[in-house]
Amino acid sequence: MRVRKTSALLIVALCGGVIRAPSALAVTRFYFANSGSPAVSPAPITGWEDTTQLQRYPLGTTRPSDALTIGQTVGLTEDVLNNQELDRQYVTTAIAAGTVFTSGVTTVRMNLSSREFANNDDVLEGIVAVQIWDGAAATVRATLLSVANHGTVTELVNSTSPRNKTYANAVPVTASYTSVAGDILVVEVGYSTGTDDNNLTPQAASQWGAGAAADCTANQETDTNCAGWIEFSNTFILDPTPTPTVTATPTVTATATVTPTATVTATPTATATPTATATPTLTATATVTATPTVTATPTVTPTVTATPTVTATPTLTATATVTATPTVTATPTRTATPTLTATPTRTATPTLTATPTPTATPTLAPTLAPTSTLAPTPTVTASPGLMTVPSAAVTVRNAVTGALVKTVYSDATGAFSVGNLKPGTYTLTITKSGYTFPAPATITVGPSSTGNVFVGTRP
Repeated sequence: MRVRKTSALLIVALCGGVIRAPSALAVTRFYFANSGSPAVSPAPITGWEDTTQLQRYPLGTTRPSDALTIGQTVGLTEDVLNNQELDRQYVTTAIAAGTVFTSGVTTVRMNLSSREFANNDDVLEGIVAVQIWDGAAATVRATLLSVANHGTVTELVNSTSPRNKTYANAVPVTASYTSVAGDILVVEVGYSTGTDDNNLTPQAASQWGAGAAADCTANQETDTNCAGWIEFSNTFILDPTPTPTVTATPTVTATATVTPTATVTATPTATATPTATATPTLTATATVTATPTVTATPTVTPTVTATPTVTATPTLTATATVTATPTVTATPTRTATPTLTATPTRTATPTLTATPTPTATPTLAPTLAPTSTLAPTPTVTASPGLMTVPSAAVTVRNAVTGALVKTVYSDATGAFSVGNLKPGTYTLTITKSGYTFPAPATITVGPSSTGNVFVGTRP
């Protein structure tokens, strides 16, 4: 028996891979995209009257490239107080560990161009809520702003050119929290008719995206068709999303040749001398079993087993010479061509360490107090010279509950008017950038009311 084999040849060549990870991002302002989907889907924040119209998008750190586009029309519940309807939920990528939020110190600003669809819709409030969740969207870490109106009480414009609306103006967060790696920021936006319960099928919508549109101006409600944003007074450090570039060109050449050759020759000879003449019967049985086993991994070691069995049983009654020469040749040939698969594996696990330097924007609480009374129309002036102060913000709150009633602005003569107030006691707070005014004034609205002159100082 002869067995001839050749060893398999395996050649694998891999070109080197290059992996790069982007740097961490430090941001304070986020933008509202109009396309894409976040990696996780947190449950809506508790407090919305209705969440069935919810749409979910990623909250970006740069101005989105998608064009400024009006979103869905959100229907609000008719003739119901504080009917807060959810429009969209925005979710960031992972926040790095160490982003600090301090209750009463960290503040939030947000402006977005929005509209209503009829003058009797009476949509007065833009609603925003902010939470921090764990990266799997399974646990709420902190509620920074609850579902509420944190901005102005001014009716949305009924126009195909949505107008800038202040959703939050340096509003302090209500929880303290320091992020852990992988946390996400969740921002939800919606609308409400507030205290107006006399409306007809109210509807509202906002513009999302940015494209070539300019950012909406902070705390201003005259811009139209502007790109919305939300901004925090502290600095966020966002973990980058690793985008490794791996170039691998595997070349696999496998050549396995197996040639087993088995040759078996059996020559049985039988001779007998009987005293008779007869017809001898000769049975020659040659059985050859060749079972080659070939394993190519890619080393091939074939095993060939050839087991010939020859049985000759002559029955003779005479003088006969019988020669049986069977020749049995078994030549099995097996060729194994292994299939080899090369699967390069590249794992990019960037380790990023960022030490954010939080920048705090303090909120200055002005000290306020009215100085004179009995003026027929309330006015806002500034010393020296008691010059009138136009465009000063006048915030009216319920003196008992502290609830925000509305915000109005002084005209070019410094005069302002607050109408439609129910009888009761209110506080009026005057603010304008660059001026300092006394503490809030307390007024009583009854059968007759008096105006105040509010005097501020300018450095």
